[in-house]
Amino acid sequence: MQFTFYLFALVFIVSALAAPLSTVRAPENAAREFAPLKALGGVGCNVARFKTVTGLAAASAAVKKVSAAAANDAAAADGATAATTGLNGAKAGIAKIAASLLAGQTAPADARTQTADGLNAAMDALNGINSTDPTVAEAVSNAATKVEATIASGNDVVAQC
Repeated sequence: MQFTFYLFALVFIVSALAAPLSTVRAPENAAREFAPLKALGGVGCNVARFKTVTGLAAASAAVKKVSAAAANDAAAADGATAATTGLNGAKAGIAKIAASLLAGQTAPADARTQTADGLNAAMDALNGINSTDPTVAEAVSNAATKVEATIASGNDVVAQC
């Protein structure tokens, strides 16, 4: 709970910094000086980004539980491995996006595509797991719910940023 508060406070501060701060400077100077901060987006955009990143972490943890539950089910274990690979691809895409935003650049289209493709691959892998073991089935259902929520948050980023 406390971590979430600090993260939201950080998002608020970054969003506030992205707004024009001074009327003393000429508009062209202010735009040039604060251009890198504008790439960081507004509050709604940053909340959506936060939900995407935290959702990705939750999805990764849930897929690890699928792997643990599927220790005796080779097909389910393979599906969990494929889901992990997809989530790792999404993480790499998000890392590229974060690096470009912090450098004051727009998010590269290929990184957005990599993120979406990774999340979709993870979802496809989870949907392909058909286990009769109730523990595995429950873990897969939980992981799929987490990936779906992360995809929805990613769609919010596209809509709001």
